[in-house]
Amino acid sequence: MGLLSASVSAGEYAGESCTVVALTGHADASVRGDLEDALMAEARKGPRRLVVELSGLESMDSVALLVIVWASRVLDYAGGVLMLVSPQPAVARLLEHSGIAPMLPVYGSVVDG
Repeated sequence: MGLLSASVSAGEYAGESCTVVALTGHADASVRGDLEDALMAEARKGPRRLVVELSGLESMDSVALLVIVWASRVLDYAGGVLMLVSPQPAVARLLEHSGIAPMLPVYGSVVDG
């Protein structure tokens, strides 16, 4: 069973303000609603950039990945962008093997993006 925590803060990227959602714990189907609430609430606000910080996320499954892709599509439609940054190795492997890289790039840090 997953245990997920999400914190939201204001940040800056390339001189522009952004919203940062930092995820910690484990994201799987059992916490889908919590993840949707956290990401979609921010995506619907229409920030220019939504940074999903993954350094505290120990694991993630395909259900959680679909929620992130959905939030990315909502932002894309509104002219914004969702950025994934600093994934731990297990999460990075899932992202790499999922084939979503062309649609949803992953950065080592906000500075890399």
